[in-house]
Amino acid sequence: MLGDPVLRREYDRSLAAAASQTRPSDDREWVPDPVFEQPPESTFPWRFLIALAIVGIGFVVIGVFTYQPSKPGPPDNVLTVGSCVVLEENGDATEVNCDGDHDGVVDSLLVEGQVCPPDLEKHRDSQGLGEFCIRF
Repeated sequence: MLGDPVLRREYDRSLAAAASQTRPSDDREWVPDPVFEQPPESTFPWRFLIALAIVGIGFVVIGVFTYQPSKPGPPDNVLTVGSCVVLEENGDATEVNCDGDHDGVVDSLLVEGQVCPPDLEKHRDSQGLGEFCIRF
């Protein structure tokens, strides 16, 4: 098209005509081109995201009101700080669930040669894994 002189003149005239439509001249009032002067429509899915948020909040609210905590399982028989224990006849400590009857709670693990503070008692783990200070 640009190689042909006749077609090139027509192309140049169409460019000049398009430029004169978008620029105001001194002797006539400028009217904006409606295609270029309208604000673009929002393509972001706001309504969908708001609906999704409402559904998500609904699930959370329903979950909060219908949640029932599970019952604690059996103890793992590994004494740690905070474990509830019962004392056997020989003085060894065995872990039990804290929601039932228990004799005390493990306060700290003793390293060899350490002694318990005066308000705690020293007991051995029933599995022989160490000594602990127990609070009654």
